[in-house]
Amino acid sequence: MPPLVLLLLCACCAAADAPPTDPAQAIVAEGGGLYRQRDLDAFLLVAMRHVRSRTLVADGRSVPVSSADEDQMRRVLIEALVAREALVAALAQLPARVSPAARDAIAVDLLAFQAEPNPRAAAVGTVAPAQGPVLVRLPPCTVTRALEGQGRRQLTLGLALAFADAAAAQQMEAQAPIIQDAVLGALRAAGPEVFLDPDHAQLKSRLGDAIRARIPAFPSDGLLIPQLESGPADQPVER
Repeated sequence: MPPLVLLLLCACCAAADAPPTDPAQAIVAEGGGLYRQRDLDAFLLVAMRHVRSRTLVADGRSVPVSSADEDQMRRVLIEALVAREALVAALAQLPARVSPAARDAIAVDLLAFQAEPNPRAAAVGTVAPAQGPVLVRLPPCTVTRALEGQGRRQLTLGLALAFADAAAAQQMEAQAPIIQDAVLGALRAAGPEVFLDPDHAQLKSRLGDAIRARIPAFPSDGLLIPQLESGPADQPVER
């Protein structure tokens, strides 16, 4: 979460009652090492560049990537970050005279190898969801309003959704449009004080109540606002 259709929402979410921790530090997977949201974001960025690179495609054309593709890549990367540990540990036992370039070539050959299927092996399903909390970071959301005597003001929120685990996040995936509608509706109904001097805790409570009125199962601590800014607007008013 953290990686789903929810990533594409431009809804506005609330903050925790206490000052929020840095979402980039959230742990998304654990193995021999800890893998944080910042690691996943970095790997996803590089992976998307590889996928879209014309030099890595046979016909030289850029490959379009849908939001569903990106969500799937995020889930795969979470699993792969942990799975790579066994391969890295095995390659570390190669003779010292093996050069880094040769080691990398061996790794590529191993990944490309197609082993004979073992009928006694457990069936391999889809990528298992990561264990532990999942944080889904959303794009910043800006809402603009004209206030009497104040001119145009805008409220900008940096957004995140927190879930206990990947399974919980996936259960909420189908509710993404409802979450978006509830949050935007609550902001449009908010008084002018939200655009003049927004209160972190009050905004969390208001938006959380709006979401849970539509989706009772939404976690009470599932909303974060890492960024909360208000000021003069520099874009057209939202009606």
